[in-house]
Amino acid sequence: MPLTLAQFTALAHEPRTHIYLLYTPQGTLAGTATLCLCHQFTGNKAWVEDVVVDAAQRGKGYARMLLDHLMFQARRHGAATANLTSRPQREAANRLYQSLGFELRETNVYKMGLPSLQVEKLTSLQVDK
Repeated sequence: MPLTLAQFTALAHEPRTHIYLLYTPQGTLAGTATLCLCHQFTGNKAWVEDVVVDAAQRGKGYARMLLDHLMFQARRHGAATANLTSRPQREAANRLYQSLGFELRETNVYKMGLPSLQVEKLTSLQVDK
C-alpha cells in the first residue's frame, strides 16, 4: 500500500531514517533506497531497506550507485556493520550485494504482523495505585 503524503513526510523527518533518491542524467527517477541507523548495546548498525530501481533503468549501475552511497553514509554515521535482507529468487540483486562485500548469513529472519492498536482498548486499561 503506498504511503500518504503525511506518512512520507513523517518518515522523511525520522532522524535515523535516511531516504535517498537517484535520478538519471535526464532527470528521471532511477531508484530509491532507505538507510536505517540503529544504535544498540552491540554497536552501531545500519539496515538497508527498500532498494528499488525502475525496471527501465535496471542493468545500468544505479543500484550499485545507491548502495555505494548508502555504505558511505552508514560509515559517516558511525555504523560498524550494514545489514539487508533479500529473497533468494532475486538472483541479480543477491549477486550485486555479494559483489559489494555483503556476506550471506546463517540466520533465521522472523516477521510478526502487528495489528493497529485500538483506542478503546487503551482507554480501558487502568493501573492500580
